[in-house]
Amino acid sequence: MWFSQGFLLTRSQNLFYMIYPRIRSFTVLFFCAFAVLLLGCTKDKPVPEQTAATPEVKELQRIQPAAGHFMMDYMPDAIPPTSFNLPDSIARPVWVRNAAPFINSSDRPKIVVVIDDLGLSRKKADVIANLPAPLTLAYLPYARNLKDQTELARTRGHELMVHMPMQPISDKADPGPDALLKGSDPEDLVRRIEKNLDVFDGYVGINNHMGSSFTQDQAGLEILMAALRERGLMYLDSRTSAASLAETTARRYSVATTGRDVFIDHEISEEFIANALLKTEDIARRYGSAIAIGHPHEMTAAALSAWLPTLESKGFQLVPITSVIEERDPRVHAALVESVAGL
Repeated sequence: MWFSQGFLLTRSQNLFYMIYPRIRSFTVLFFCAFAVLLLGCTKDKPVPEQTAATPEVKELQRIQPAAGHFMMDYMPDAIPPTSFNLPDSIARPVWVRNAAPFINSSDRPKIVVVIDDLGLSRKKADVIANLPAPLTLAYLPYARNLKDQTELARTRGHELMVHMPMQPISDKADPGPDALLKGSDPEDLVRRIEKNLDVFDGYVGINNHMGSSFTQDQAGLEILMAALRERGLMYLDSRTSAASLAETTARRYSVATTGRDVFIDHEISEEFIANALLKTEDIARRYGSAIAIGHPHEMTAAALSAWLPTLESKGFQLVPITSVIEERDPRVHAALVESVAGL
């Protein structure tokens, strides 16, 4: 009996070892066939398309960028503006950031009116600030209450400049305290520049008060332009001397610059002022823009009060100084285009 049971056990084990490989092969073949069948069923089944709702884009009117702005500032609401995470000082210099809000009209001649010598008389400054905007108002740095005066001017839509006192050729003319003097010690010159630039905020640059002598001083101008470049400011040459080196030096130091075309009240008479305003119109028609400089004389203010409202009907556009810098200084146009392209 023991032999018989052992014999049967051995036979069963042999039979198992013979059948097991066949069972394993059959199982593998079964799962392979099932996988092929499954793939065949799903191969040609169409996948439903997923359609996203098209955002409604508002129809926008074509506009030109305002002074100191780029077209990216006017992107439609449906397109989120790109954030470049760059400091403002890299993307836009101070003279662009402080520019008066303004939208340029590319098809009309532009007229810039700069009023110098502001700040010494609050009454005269307020009269000028109440004229139609945007004017470009240049304040003497040694005047009093400049913070209040300049803030009022900005709220009225005007653009600001520092009217930097500089040495004239005539010894009889006094440019005022802390004027920039020809042949000054460099350290003293830097001190005067910094002091004059720190008197108020929100301005776009400087123009020269007098300065027929200093604007011919190459060494002094290089120090001045280095300071303006560091602060991101522009320079308007009042052109009190035909031999001025200011614009040339500004370009060498990559400072945005241009120059005056007309003095409105070089002679304080109704006839001279009227002819100067007509000359301003003529230059703007011929060349696309004109920069006229005047002063806060009662006669000048009265003439501007009557003349400024007529510009639009004559086909002109009254603009701040920054709005003509790009077209009058090709380097500025190239730099702005490059800064946008490189962002």
